[in-house]
Amino acid sequence: MSIELILLSVNINLVSFSIFLNDLSGQIFTFFILTVAAAEAAIG
Repeated sequence: MSIELILLSVNINLVSFSIFLNDLSGQIFTFFILTVAAAEAAIG
């Protein structure tokens, strides 16, 4: 549970700085992190 919370806080930081800097790389990286977290939740 705590790993998901840490990943979610990292995602919030990446998206907020991505919007602030007008750069899509943070949002794309967030998409990959969410995909890995969903796969990890589906496995176990």
